[in-house]
Amino acid sequence: MPSTKSRPARSVCARAKWLWHIFAMAGTLSYFDGGSYLRAQVNGSPDLQEFLSLLQQVGVDSAAGAKELVLLDLQAVGKVYSFTEQFALGQEVARSMGHLRKLASVVPPHRLTRVSEKAANHHGANVRVFSSEAEAMKWLLAG
Repeated sequence: MPSTKSRPARSVCARAKWLWHIFAMAGTLSYFDGGSYLRAQVNGSPDLQEFLSLLQQVGVDSAAGAKELVLLDLQAVGKVYSFTEQFALGQEVARSMGHLRKLASVVPPHRLTRVSEKAANHHGANVRVFSSEAEAMKWLLAG
């Protein structure tokens, strides 16, 4: 899937810098440099293939930026994914982000199923899914 990268003017946003946005057909991926971690935020309603592509891009960009900790903010994703789709997303996280020391994902409380977390961890990643960004950050930055 073709995606376009644009680099907006850098601005400081409460200790974090916007790095760039990646626009997909139905979803947007934004990055913030949090210093010791990379924050990736997905907005919109990407279909499964678009979401898999966005996850692959996070893997490439986190490796290129030498980041070992990633906070993946999925709170603004509008689409509801089936069990099978969630499992596929977890497998992709393990494939694309297995180099990470930790990946903390944040979803709305009513979307917390742990399907993708279990799939990713089963395939070798170190992933935890949270419904609270504060709890995600606490886990991500601990030890």
